[in-house]
Amino acid sequence: MKKIWGLLLLIYSAKATHIEKTMTTHSTTEKINGKAFHSFYQANNGVYQELWDIDEVPVLQEEFYKKRLEEIVKEETIAQEVAYQRQKEALTFQATCQKTLLKRIILSVIKDIEKLIMQIQEKSLQPYKIFSKDTIPSEIELNILMTTTLEQARHLATKPDKDFNYQEGELTLTLLEEYPKKLNKLFEETVKKAIQECNETEHLKKLLDLVNTL
Repeated sequence: MKKIWGLLLLIYSAKATHIEKTMTTHSTTEKINGKAFHSFYQANNGVYQELWDIDEVPVLQEEFYKKRLEEIVKEETIAQEVAYQRQKEALTFQATCQKTLLKRIILSVIKDIEKLIMQIQEKSLQPYKIFSKDTIPSEIELNILMTTTLEQARHLATKPDKDFNYQEGELTLTLLEEYPKKLNKLFEETVKKAIQECNETEHLKKLLDLVNTL
């Protein structure tokens, strides 16, 4: 009987002293600049453990955080460089378009002016030109416009982008844009005078043809 009670007591003592194992783990993985930084923390029955690896290669904690910081800096630097290049490309494209458009506008205005000058230089109108401060002051000024002003503007507008000065182009365009209105007024006043004063049938017919082409 005593042996049975002793056996029961032993079994009871074994059950009473049994402690379940407890384990807590925490794991994080960061992808930085194409590299995987993995940290692993574990508490197992009062024993704490830390592990670190980079691309599955075990490293010490100091090296882990050093390399992690280096890759963060590299990643940020690359991101900044990419953003800078994108901005540079966008601004370069904008500047190129601005120059191209301004040069084309200048050339277009030159064509408009030349067309008006051709009308004014019509042979049948030569005796009737009316120069004034509101149009073109004199024949000399008209010649300067044809031989110098327009040629200088054309030369500027046909320069390569790298040699084209945008501010100079704007000033040139501002100057040229004054002429179509002045030349048109000169032409109209000249035609009016020719109609009033011309008595030759042939010249009047030419005037009619000229007006019909407007």
